[in-house]
Amino acid sequence: MKKIFFLLFSIILINVACKKEPDCRTCTGEVTNTGEMGNFTVCYEDDVLTQTNNITSETITSSNTLPESVAFLESIGLECSE
Repeated sequence: MKKIFFLLFSIILINVACKKEPDCRTCTGEVTNTGEMGNFTVCYEDDVLTQTNNITSETITSSNTLPESVAFLESIGLECSE
């Protein structure tokens, strides 16, 4: 019985310890075309990319990759960092 408990406890501990943190980038600055301020957070977690507009609090999911989304935001004049 102790061995089963230890085995289950070990499996749970490994799952918790191995959980990945989301890979996120924050992109801020002035949008080149409009002159308006932009502030976005782009996160990739569990094979899902979400893009949040931090000014309006609107979040969308995208089929793009994280590098594609960051490249787009940089192309409109924002600076991105981890």
